[in-house]
Amino acid sequence: MNIRKPSVEFATALFLMCLALALLCVPVSAQIVSRAEYYIDVDPGEGNGTPVQASDGSFNSATEKLSQTVSTAGLLPGWHYLYVRARDDAGNWGSPIRTMFEIREAARTIQTAQYRIDGGSWQNLNVLNSPISGRKLLRSGDIPTAGLSAGRHLVEVKLADNHGTPSRIWQMPVNVYYALTLTGAEYQVSYQDSYEADGNWTALPANDGAYDGREEPFKSAIDTSQYIEQARYFVWARAIDSRGQKSDPTRIVVETGNVRWVLFQTDGTPGATLTGTTPQMVTPGADCTPVTANPPAGRHFVKWTKEGADYSTSNPLTVTSVAEDMTLIAHFAPWTNASIWMLY
Repeated sequence: MNIRKPSVEFATALFLMCLALALLCVPVSAQIVSRAEYYIDVDPGEGNGTPVQASDGSFNSATEKLSQTVSTAGLLPGWHYLYVRARDDAGNWGSPIRTMFEIREAARTIQTAQYRIDGGSWQNLNVLNSPISGRKLLRSGDIPTAGLSAGRHLVEVKLADNHGTPSRIWQMPVNVYYALTLTGAEYQVSYQDSYEADGNWTALPANDGAYDGREEPFKSAIDTSQYIEQARYFVWARAIDSRGQKSDPTRIVVETGNVRWVLFQTDGTPGATLTGTTPQMVTPGADCTPVTANPPAGRHFVKWTKEGADYSTSNPLTVTSVAEDMTLIAHFAPWTNASIWMLY
């Protein structure tokens, strides 16, 4: 039996493929061809191959043209051999005829993709037949993070391709931040340059009537009539976010305008200093806090002057019943021999 061998090449693997054979079978003797079969790579034994049909539908002559579709499902990529043989009506099998063909590896695509967060259960991702890599998948934003608490989390991804080959497990730490909105604001008034975190705070309404954004202007009328005599006071305002957390207060300094300023200075003597608050802002008729003039070594305090005129020799000095703005200058003089002798 002679069989004409076709030239066959396979371009994909692991999918059902068809090989069209046009085989001319000629028996060794003048017997009638009664059967034909094929097998791939490994001989299963005569009569145990896959049957091949005659092209005209029946084996009834000494020469038969064969036609058969061959499945290559399950074959690994690489070169393979297709064997075809025929049997005559006396039960004699001819020698098989061999044809070589190649299974080429198909392009790899993702068949399955899964992720997990913080070591939890693996969840499926719908990225089938995609050339995306695990690294790109981690950065694609396709992994849901809804419901995660704010903070640092570990995201892991694993893939399997259309060949069933598993990938390595990719890992990437991610930080989850709250999408915060403002839910309120409040203020507190203080006579001192400080506030009471747990003190009494008054709500501030949003300018548009609702706190629903990340930034909100607010406007409120604050009754300052009770602070007029204080001359200066401080308004502290802070915001409240959707977590219930409160911001650091912002300070607003308010001056009523009905104030007097008292400035204390030295006469420029090197090393001379003042102890106390300067300048001081007080309401009309109020008293200043004490200020002390400190002479340097070898000198002593002499007096305070105001606009060049003597004002006081008190040290420390407490200015009382302030009626106007003023500048007071501390004067110093060196010790003399006479004054030193008088000390003894």
